[in-house]
Amino acid sequence: MNATDSVIESKEFLESLKEKYPSIKIPFYKFREWYYVEQRVFFDCDTGDKQRCLDDAIKRTDYPFFKVFFVAKDKEGESFTIMDIVYPNAFKSSINKWVDRYETMLKPASFIALEGSGKEYIEYLGVTYEM
Repeated sequence: MNATDSVIESKEFLESLKEKYPSIKIPFYKFREWYYVEQRVFFDCDTGDKQRCLDDAIKRTDYPFFKVFFVAKDKEGESFTIMDIVYPNAFKSSINKWVDRYETMLKPASFIALEGSGKEYIEYLGVTYEM
């Protein structure tokens, strides 16, 4: 099975969030064109060869930043928001290695920061690279 069998348009994935969170507003402009469902990676592809673009996006280590997207809820009501946080790629990691570090070290810090701002972390959506 080809990895691109698990690649869908980001817009399709994001639209599906409206079923879970009917009041959510989606800032489509913040997202890259494609979404790799298996590893939750948003990426672009200018060549038409999604497999090559995906491989490049996942294996590259020279991205200066990674951006994480997640759903948060306002503790005062039922308002859901898509939020993002940009982190430096200080150790020149690939996306996969960096996501492991995010899950163990950075994600818990995000919970604390959101708590202080009156929001609750609901769901991790994925990661993308920033140039």
